Amino acid sequence: MKYLSMLLWDTKKQDFQDIKIESNNTLQKLYKYLDCKTIDITSRSINNIYYDIIVDDEGLLKNDHIVSYFENNQPQLVGNLIFSKANDQGENIGLTNKDINNLKENLKMIYYANDENDFIKALNYKRSKDQDQKK
Repeated sequence: MKYLSMLLWDTKKQDFQDIKIESNNTLQKLYKYLDCKTIDITSRSINNIYYDIIVDDEGLLKNDHIVSYFENNQPQLVGNLIFSKANDQGENIGLTNKDINNLKENLKMIYYANDENDFIKALNYKRSKDQDQKK
């Protein structure tokens, strides 16, 4: 049995979790981890490497959604997030240990106030000064 390594951002625990998903049962497991019925996949460049971010497609429609990812000039993402990678044919290939370390090192936690004035952690890609100057 082949397993794909992925990285889950859990909004309730406000922390990362390394996960392994069976390659032949991927969709059902993604639904479970994201607590959803439909998914969407968006890509983001983090430290010059493109990663797929798998999200609840209807997350923004939920009354109790929690913003989980901010990045300038990009739509915000809500709810649990799963980070992975795809090959040139668009097939999910999971993450290497190097990818997981890259994500954990380059995504920083930021705090924002929700409607109840509670502070919640969200992710933001922390660009280095060198990367900002290249724009």
